[in-house]
Amino acid sequence: MQKLKILRWFASFIFAGASLACHSASSPTEVDLLMNKIATATYYSWGMVGTPAKISDAENATRRLRQITDADQIYHYLLKSSHKDKVSIEGKLYMVCALASMDIKIFSRALSQLNINDKEISVLKGDILSKVSTNKILNQIQRDRCEILK
Repeated sequence: MQKLKILRWFASFIFAGASLACHSASSPTEVDLLMNKIATATYYSWGMVGTPAKISDAENATRRLRQITDADQIYHYLLKSSHKDKVSIEGKLYMVCALASMDIKIFSRALSQLNINDKEISVLKGDILSKVSTNKILNQIQRDRCEILK
C-alpha cells in the first residue's frame, strides 16, 4: 500500500513537471509581450497624458523593451516576423523611436522599408487627442533620435 502511494505521488510529480515544461516552452517571453503591447497602440504620446495624467502603456513598454533587448530584435519584429502586418502605425512609430535611440543604421534601414510616410495618426498631448501626419513625427524622431528615451 505504501509503495502504491509513493508511486502515485512520483507519477503526479513527473506529470506536473512535464506540464510545467510544456507550458513554459510555449509561453511568450517578456520581449514578445512588450512588443505585442506596443503593436496595438491606438495613439502616440510621450510623458504624462490623459485624465488622470499617466504615462501610456505603449510608452512604458517601449522604455522597458529598450532596456532588455537589442535593435535587431525590434527590427525583426517590425519588418520580418509574422506580426509585422498587425502592428499599428502608432506602434510602428514607438518601435522606430526605440530604434533611433539604439542604433541609427538599423533605424535608417527600418525607416526606408516601413512606408509610413504621409499617414495620419492619433497623438495624445496632455488631454487632447488630435490627428497628426506621420511625417511630422518622423522628422522629430530623426532630428533628436528619440532623446526622450535616453
